Amino acid sequence: MNRMVLAVLTFAVLTSTSWANDWPQFLGPTRTGTIKDAKFKNLGSLKEVWSIDLGSGFGGAATSGSEAFVLDRDDDDNDIVKCIDIKTGKIKWSNSYNNPGRFGFPGSRSIPAVDDNFVFTMGSVGDVVCTNRKTGKTIWKKDLKKDYKSEPENWGFGQSPLLYGDTVIFAPLTSKGVVALDKATGKTVWESKEIGKKDGYASPLLTKFLNQEMIIQQCSDAVAGLDPKTGKIIWQWEGYSVKWAIPAPVVVDQNTLFLTGGYGAGSVMIQVSKSGSSYNVNEVFRLKKTGSQIHAPIVFENHIYANFNENDNLKKRGKKQGLTCIDLKGSTKWNTGEKPNLNRGSVILINNHLLALDGDTGELILSVANPSGYKEVSRKKVLTGKGKNIWSPICYTGGLLIVRDQNQMKCLKVY
Repeated sequence: MNRMVLAVLTFAVLTSTSWANDWPQFLGPTRTGTIKDAKFKNLGSLKEVWSIDLGSGFGGAATSGSEAFVLDRDDDDNDIVKCIDIKTGKIKWSNSYNNPGRFGFPGSRSIPAVDDNFVFTMGSVGDVVCTNRKTGKTIWKKDLKKDYKSEPENWGFGQSPLLYGDTVIFAPLTSKGVVALDKATGKTVWESKEIGKKDGYASPLLTKFLNQEMIIQQCSDAVAGLDPKTGKIIWQWEGYSVKWAIPAPVVVDQNTLFLTGGYGAGSVMIQVSKSGSSYNVNEVFRLKKTGSQIHAPIVFENHIYANFNENDNLKKRGKKQGLTCIDLKGSTKWNTGEKPNLNRGSVILINNHLLALDGDTGELILSVANPSGYKEVSRKKVLTGKGKNIWSPICYTGGLLIVRDQNQMKCLKVY
């Protein structure tokens, strides 16, 4: 199927209750880190609209209508869901609840999922919470540790919930691989079988795959496709392993996925096909030690763009990666190396432009997504970089950018 048709179908599946310019969940309306905006031309003068203080963390913003939402964390004891007036930066309500726990890199690390009535969050200590969007009151709560016997990894829990119809979906990755709960009540709708033997941080992805709606879920030693209505595992593959799976799988086309990770795991392209009642997985290519540690790559016009930085090359700087473009055969077209390097910063696509947030410097850097070479358009320092580790995903909504570092969140006006 044509990639443009795939994008349109995916957009229709994921945005049935959202506004056209919303960024209502992890990685935006299609959960791919891409968005179309006819009014966007460049970063313009990029004026600051508002700035608010936050605790340490990596939890980025989601937007719906005139409101932005973020999961904050206070002194390792309380998670705080915040609703922000997107025009003024005023906090409309805060839902704070006690959730004590300590782990490496403190603070929140997930993005809310928002619809007309509810805000769903997953805290880094393991609470999945449904908050009333209008009142800011908790409606129901689940504890991953108690309810699913799921133990946090080194850095807590880091998934961002997925919405599908009347359900909210996340992956405990225990004996219950993925679960769907009723949005309004928190009651179990379905639970899938176990996926792999190793946990991870990758969030579930809803897409059109193999000509059907499908959830793609990756853990650290397996990837699977599931029926979003029943939780039945349609296919599963265990040919790629990473110490900790963090980036979500990337859909290249109707039967092709790109998986990537850090810690020396590299990346792999696979094709999934159906033969009778069985499914076959074929490895197209594998990139050894070339992978993205945190952020999912972007697919655009038969090429993959990614911040291919991870621990090894960032520490040694012997193999310079930075922002990288590869083709669908795995050949590198270009990479930026140190100019810019981006550290572990986020990258999204607006129309045909790549927008990166440098994880070291706090600069927003705009370039053209073009396989012929890296073509920078403009850059502007927008965050102080205090404490560095500026790894939170970028949020873009209707001419506004929302970004954060380790102590503040800013809204910036593009047009």
